[in-house]
Amino acid sequence: SQKFNDYLAAEAAQKALGWQGSVAYDKGLLSYKLLDKTGSPIKVEYAEAEVRRPSHEREDQMLTLYPANDRYEATFELGYGAWDVFVTTKGADGTPYVHRERILVQ
Repeated sequence: SQKFNDYLAAEAAQKALGWQGSVAYDKGLLSYKLLDKTGSPIKVEYAEAEVRRPSHEREDQMLTLYPANDRYEATFELGYGAWDVFVTTKGADGTPYVHRERILVQ
């Protein structure tokens, strides 16, 4: 139960930041954008994405996302269907942030 309480505290701290992340995928390019509460892009120390199929683990992958203008990107071919994307970042000030999003590849 202590781990669950730690998880709840981390979620509350992250929500208080007011940051908004978004994931997009188009023609082999996975991109991630992170904005602060004013809508300005946030520069992060690093960004990693774990892409997972909701139904099985065979195609799960870890990707390093590289800076590209106001977003972070990786070239990676995703098959058709649903994918869960978990992006882990750390702000320049050391603030950790985790974004979860399900995307659908047509």
